[in-house]
Amino acid sequence: MTITEVSFHGEARNEFLSYVTVVFDNVFVVTSLKLIKSRRDPERLMLCMPSRQKDDGSYADIAHPITPQMRQYMTDHVLNAWDRHRAFAHEPQRS
Repeated sequence: MTITEVSFHGEARNEFLSYVTVVFDNVFVVTSLKLIKSRRDPERLMLCMPSRQKDDGSYADIAHPITPQMRQYMTDHVLNAWDRHRAFAHEPQRS
């Protein structure tokens, strides 16, 4: 399974940086992931899986990687795409 597209949307506020959409093999999409700054170390970014609030007020992931290797692959891919996205956002606009 290969990530073929990553997109970012939403307005950054506090620790929240962006919502993330990830497409796998151009045929399967996962939306509503969140890219956030760690509260303990604001220089560290974390990828949070989409979740929903349960009746007891706690949250449960809707979709998530099963293996640590897949979680690392997703995190690395999204963080690399974020770096490119931020670099592009800071480039002067061409006229």
